[in-house]
Amino acid sequence: MKKLLLLIFIGIISINVSIGQNYKLEDLNGNDVTDSQITIQLTADLFDDMFDAIQQSIIFRNLTEFGKAIKVKRIIESVVPGVGNDFCWTLCYPEETNISPDFLNVNAFGSTTSFYTYYKPRMNYGTSNYTFVFFDNDNPLDTVFVKISFTSGTLGIANRNNSKTIGLNFYPNPSDNILNVSLNSTSNSIKEIKITNILGSVVKTQSLGKLENAVAIKTEDLEDGVYFVSVISNGKIDNSKRLIIKH
Repeated sequence: MKKLLLLIFIGIISINVSIGQNYKLEDLNGNDVTDSQITIQLTADLFDDMFDAIQQSIIFRNLTEFGKAIKVKRIIESVVPGVGNDFCWTLCYPEETNISPDFLNVNAFGSTTSFYTYYKPRMNYGTSNYTFVFFDNDNPLDTVFVKISFTSGTLGIANRNNSKTIGLNFYPNPSDNILNVSLNSTSNSIKEIKITNILGSVVKTQSLGKLENAVAIKTEDLEDGVYFVSVISNGKIDNSKRLIIKH
């Protein structure tokens, strides 16, 4: 029995080490933005007028000793009506493209600056949020992501300064049958937990009352893979983290 428990423990550690730590994302200043969020305030000095696009570049690093065929998936979290967004990964794709048709071969211990995303406010003010997931075409479980938030105009500034981030925690991760979610929040608003797959489709939802800050969600019916757990407050995504389902 002790040997069995030891093997299970080692297996869990191996899953945690092997998934999500093979790659690293950086901005052009060398800051580590792996599995985190970038907030970009669009001001007049960034472009000539509100019809122009603002570019954000991300450096992708392969930390393994093997070459990887990497694709990129865009998840549109919440956007201001009328704005535009597209991205480039080896090629530049139209705004309606959410997953790169092409993969890019990144050499062992290599890096690339081939990723760009363009945000086009088109005279619309507010905050738009996108998640970009980089994944191995041969092993979709092997991923990293970066969330990019674009805020334009004084309305967007006010919304961002008044927002209150809700602390989001859950376990176990990887999850098998049950996911225990807890929130660190003083908000009295009704909150909702959503689980989405790597394609951005909602696979689970769970509402919480004003005084509730914890919930257990069944995950036994979800397929093995990478998901995102998000907390929704006042109709908007407040916080989001990556979840691995492994049965």
